[in-house]
Formats: sequence, structure tokens, C-alpha cells
Amino acid sequence: MPTVLFRPAFLLLVVLHAAALAQAGSAPAVRVHIPAQVEVVADPIRLGEIARIETADPQERDRLQEVSLGRAPLPGRERRLEAGWIASRIRAAGVLPERVALEAPEEIAVRRAFAVVERQALEEAVRRHVAAQGGGAAHGLRIREIRVPESIVVPPGALELRVAGPKGGELLGTVPLTVIVKAAEEPERRFPAAVTVERLVPVLVARRPLGRFKPLSEEDVAVAERDAAGLPQDALARPEAVLGQRVKRPVEAGAVITSDLLEARPVVKNGDRVRIVAESAGLRITASGVARQRGAVGEMIQVVNLDSNKAVAARVVDERTVRIEF
Repeated sequence: MPTVLFRPAFLLLVVLHAAALAQAGSAPAVRVHIPAQVEVVADPIRLGEIARIETADPQERDRLQEVSLGRAPLPGRERRLEAGWIASRIRAAGVLPERVALEAPEEIAVRRAFAVVERQALEEAVRRHVAAQGGGAAHGLRIREIRVPESIVVPPGALELRVAGPKGGELLGTVPLTVIVKAAEEPERRFPAAVTVERLVPVLVARRPLGRFKPLSEEDVAVAERDAAGLPQDALARPEAVLGQRVKRPVEAGAVITSDLLEARPVVKNGDRVRIVAESAGLRITASGVARQRGAVGEMIQVVNLDSNKAVAARVVDERTVRIEF
């Protein structure tokens, strides 16, 4: 029996071919009762879904129940049907008019049953999608924002809800998504959505403000998590990689330490006295010299040989020694 919403209404008795019935002097074999307001679930509207059909013939009842009255409104919406039009649909179905009495108001309000998919359910579907796409790295992902519809009206019944993203796209930054809703026998519907995702990775940051040329120690840096989307490619993660180096320019507290920010600490300064060493095939020559550039271990600097008073290029070995390479 159809779900019925009652309200006061004037019922109009429509008798198909009333004149024929009067001549026959008999009551109609079939009565079709339709209230002023009805609710349907599926599309299209079937007579059996909105009417109570009384007949002793089961086959005739089945035929009348399947009479189509056109498209149902969208879920939560309403459509109005005229009793005269319903009578014409019954005639078109091949039911003899003199056998049927239609009891209905002049106009019937047909409302489509509906269910609501709330925002919370849509957000949860996005979270599941992010977790699935993140795979083994999902533990490092953090969702900052989810943008989905406030709600979606669907037909009642079985509901399938899934989320699709760009093929091969990395879950990093703001990613466009599509929410796909499949309700009952209805075609699937698609809605735009988006998620902003952070992928947290460990990096070195300054514990406190660092002045220019400050040599770094363990007390100057710390390991923190930052979003990979905004990190420079040369961001560093291991404290031991920076110890003994110095910063080229001032660094604010909390700033990410990068390789471009660092330089080796000079062990030789301009004007320092050094020992120049030259070696080749069992021959070792040493001389006194003066550095004309500052340099860190492993760097090439200009040195003046005090014996010849000539400038040569040498590689810094330590704070007192440079080596000429052949």
C-alpha cells in the first residue's frame, strides 16, 4: 500500500464511461482509490504505488498496478497529476473503461521520497580516499581542509559513495576530487570537491636566531616536521650533516636549514702564515707561505710562496697547511 500524506481534500468521483455503467445497471468491477497527496520512491510513477486497487481479478490488478503515470519528480520535489489524465492512462493500458471507477481528487500531489547524505559522510569518504591513496605514507599525511557539498539529496535505499581523484596525481597541496553518489537504481551523480593535504617530513630548523657566520652546534638546530609541499629541495634533515659549518647570512628561529644556507667554516684567513707542501712520485717539497684568501678545509685558495714571492693555488689541508696539486 502506498505511503500516504493526508490533508483535507475534495474527492472527485470519476467513473469511466458512466453512461455505459448506467445502461448496464451494474457496479464497476474495479475501484481505484487515490488520495490527494502521495509519496513515491522509484521512477517512473506506477499506479500501484499511489493507489489502492480493488478488484476480484488478480491479473487485472497486476495490469493496473503497472500502469505508468510518467516520470517521478526529483527526490524531495513534487509533481501534480490530474485525475482525468490518470483515467486516460488507465484506458491506454487496455482496461475496459466500463469496468473501472476512479475515486480521486481533481489534482494529486506526488512527492518523491528522499534521503540526505550529510556533509559529515562526504568528508569521511574523502578521508578514506586520502588514506587509501597515501598507502604506506598515509601516516605522514595530514588533512588541512576538505571542501565538499553541504549535503546531497538522493532517493532512499542502498547508497554507494566513493571519491575519485586525478589519475597518477600526488596527494600534496590542494587536490581536486570528485564525489560519486550512486543511490538505488538511479544513475550515478558526480559532485566537485577538493582536499588540501600536508605530507609531513623531518627537517632541520634553527632553535634560535643565528647571526651571520655563526658556526653550528647541536644546540643551534632541532629536527621538526614540515609540509613537503613548501620545502626547498635542498632542505637538510640530519644534525650531523651541519655540525661545524656556519651560516652565510642571519637565520630566524624556526627557519628550515638548507644546504644553500651553509658554508664550511674557514680554518685559514687572509694573512695567515701557512706551510706549502708539494708532493709527487716520492718527492716532497715544503716552503713557507702567506694566505691571500680565507678558506675552509678542502677549498682552493691563493697563497704567496715567501721563497719565490710567487702566488700559487693550493688546497687547504688544515689551519696551518696547504697542498699544491700536480
